[in-house]
Amino acid sequence: MSLDSAMLATSAVGRLALWLAIAAVGLALRRVRPMGVWQMGLALVLALILSDGILKPLVHSARPFTANPQAQVVGERPATASFPSGHAASAFAAAVALARAWPAGRVIWFVFAALVAYSRLYLGVHYPIDVAGGVLVGLACGHFAVGRTRWFPDHA
Repeated sequence: MSLDSAMLATSAVGRLALWLAIAAVGLALRRVRPMGVWQMGLALVLALILSDGILKPLVHSARPFTANPQAQVVGERPATASFPSGHAASAFAAAVALARAWPAGRVIWFVFAALVAYSRLYLGVHYPIDVAGGVLVGLACGHFAVGRTRWFPDHA
């Protein structure tokens, strides 16, 4: 059984839309405070600016299918540079912010972020180093956006 459709869908919704939907549901269920939604939005914007606006043009690395025209690609062939993966950056930035704002879902947020990152490898549009770079950018942006905010008191 091919995972092509599942990986295309994961990659498509993982960029921004699903994270915003999760935050909206959390807000509606009163599991996420409004500031948590703002911080997630900030983390996503920072990840996008840093990965797609600064690092991709600066590093300007070729995608796997550009370097090797015989490389198999599932779906579209992005025209932008390869490093870092913007999808991985966005996914991990959102996961950090959601994990802080809605800790009960922490494992789910990071598992989904990892699936989004893996989907970029599976689809043949990134090298592993691109995805690793995107993960680091996302983690940094997420941690910057949430700062030292504490949503719930420690239960020690």
